[in-house]
Amino acid sequence: MGLGVSVHKTGGWRSQYDRVKRWHSLVQHIGKQQKEGDTEQEHDFVYAFFQNCYHLRDWLQNSQAVAQSKLEDFFRQHEPMRVCQDVCNGTKHWRLDRAKVDAHFSIGREYVPANWPSDRPQLNASWFIICGSTKYDVFQLADTCMSLWDSFLRDEGLLK
Repeated sequence: MGLGVSVHKTGGWRSQYDRVKRWHSLVQHIGKQQKEGDTEQEHDFVYAFFQNCYHLRDWLQNSQAVAQSKLEDFFRQHEPMRVCQDVCNGTKHWRLDRAKVDAHFSIGREYVPANWPSDRPQLNASWFIICGSTKYDVFQLADTCMSLWDSFLRDEGLLK
């Protein structure tokens, strides 16, 4: 039996939001750097971002900061958040029984020639998620999910 309090709960939902922002910062750094090959750690950081990003929903609901119905509407209205949910659960549980977009999504990297138009022209690799019939840039999807959370939390009066 625990003590009844724990450091992981002391910041409430805000501590989870701050954790998501830290993971997002690490993912942004990966998206801006050029490396030979890829590392397992980079994959871990990307997976951890999407897992923590989706689980902010649980923290908001369980702390009663936002009603479950509002969170359900938010996810229903924004496909990137449903993709985030699938990536979270797929990378955490290996298999999805109840996918929101695509139980068989794919995460990968592909070579991009130096003269190819890109948001990151200094890099020669593109990271992607194919979910449903859409191909997402991993780093743009992470930015979109973070931006959607920021807007939602501001709309709910939880962020200034």
